[in-house]
Amino acid sequence: IIKYKFNIFRPVLLETTQIVLENFQFEPTASFYFQGISISKKVNQEGDFIHSVIRFINTQFPPFQVYFEDVRKPKHFQSNMPIILFRYCNLKDVYFSNNDMGLFSFYKSAFDEARFISTNWGSWKKRKNVLGDEILIREIIQLQNQHQINSQVNEDTQESNQLSLLKKRFQVFDDINYLEIASLYRRMKTALDRAKDYPEASKFYYNEFEMRREYLRQNKRQFPVRWFLYSLYHALVGYGERAGRSFLWFCVFIAMFAGLYLMNGYVNFQGEYVNYDFGLQYISWSNFKIALMDYGKAIVHALLLILPRNFLFVKMSNTHIPFHQVVIQLFNVLAAYFFLTFTIIGLKRHFRRY
Repeated sequence: IIKYKFNIFRPVLLETTQIVLENFQFEPTASFYFQGISISKKVNQEGDFIHSVIRFINTQFPPFQVYFEDVRKPKHFQSNMPIILFRYCNLKDVYFSNNDMGLFSFYKSAFDEARFISTNWGSWKKRKNVLGDEILIREIIQLQNQHQINSQVNEDTQESNQLSLLKKRFQVFDDINYLEIASLYRRMKTALDRAKDYPEASKFYYNEFEMRREYLRQNKRQFPVRWFLYSLYHALVGYGERAGRSFLWFCVFIAMFAGLYLMNGYVNFQGEYVNYDFGLQYISWSNFKIALMDYGKAIVHALLLILPRNFLFVKMSNTHIPFHQVVIQLFNVLAAYFFLTFTIIGLKRHFRRY
């Protein structure tokens, strides 16, 4: 029972320290300050595997009275595993300020309404805002898969023992998959949306879909169509969160359609059929400038098709338009609007004010 008005906790992790704080109760006037953490250089690590943790279990923190501040990873500490674990805890209106959030694990706890202030979110393999839970659960899934392979050949190897120790130390007892991580990212996005921190929330949305795609990749025989669609959604528009990627593909498709117009000819908006016959005769220094000018005009034509008044099926012309030209221009318009839409969506999610 936490009775005092001010309670300050500064833990020190030694070689194999395991601090367990279970079933805490708070007096109405009590406050709790978790300020920093010291990690000895002798902390036992095996690669990315750590043996020292602090666990909060089944604790109902009172709102606006609990603070986790200045919890940061020392330079000598190389592990990406979380150290401070919350299991079956209610973190509503608990403050996290100036922390390295990769050191925290929120699995099986309610953190949707926690308060995150000036926090440093970790990164992993060029992805930003990667939770320590993802690193942990990835390690467990990898050991689970290896354990299943070994079970089929009746081998009891070191992986099964390490899996049991890892689950026990980090209080993860269920068989888990990447959808569990996706759920954590979705809830973290909800927490940051409430704080109107939309740029950071956007990164968690991206990570949520990355975990869904990873789950489908591992089960693509069962979900081949969904895996393909998620992969396409990722590659082309970055799940609607990468405005730069969407605009890059917009430019690529405009350039591609311009090349098709040069090779096939097209009807301009004066109703004239233009065929530059872009071929091998341009591959010379003397005709290189002409080729570039022709290509530039084709790019302008591909861009002008985006304007509603220039739609092929609205524009009236006395010139006969071949069917293949209709198809090319139709796909030009659809592709351009598709990528422009996701470019605008990506920008709005980063710069919206409400």
